[in-house]
Amino acid sequence: EYQTKMIPDIKMWGVLISSCLEGNLIREALEVLEEMFSKKVEPNHFIWSSLLTLCANANAFDTGKQIETMIPESYSKNPTIVSNLIYLYGKCGGISGAYQVFGKFLNLPAARSAMIKVCALHNQSEEAMRHFTSMKKKKMKPDASTYVDLLTVCANCRNLESGKLVH
Repeated sequence: EYQTKMIPDIKMWGVLISSCLEGNLIREALEVLEEMFSKKVEPNHFIWSSLLTLCANANAFDTGKQIETMIPESYSKNPTIVSNLIYLYGKCGGISGAYQVFGKFLNLPAARSAMIKVCALHNQSEEAMRHFTSMKKKKMKPDASTYVDLLTVCANCRNLESGKLVH
């Protein structure tokens, strides 16, 4: 009988981590990460980003900070990782923690967008608008989700004037 042993590639590991993210299964995701390390497979930026998002969604701040220390320097300025790191700090550690991370990446559009999302989480429409205005002045192009976050925070705070400026 012929048997093959399937050797997972980085995409398959990514699918496993994504499945954990979809199911909010933090313990299982960490087990997958451990297995990757045991097989000498280096996670890519997608996997690191997914793990940070999972920690934020599960309010697992300490685990997220631990994962942050594991991310290689080569990924430290990846926009998706920076964005998810700011979101983790903003959702679980408070807005001041998010600003500490943000301070290292002021000129990265993804960082500004992440801060707008954090401001939306904390119903700070004026602060979100300040970031939006700064993006425009610096010729940074907000993505669709940034506009959604801006309009959401303006609606939640009943800040019609700011909402009109976004629209």
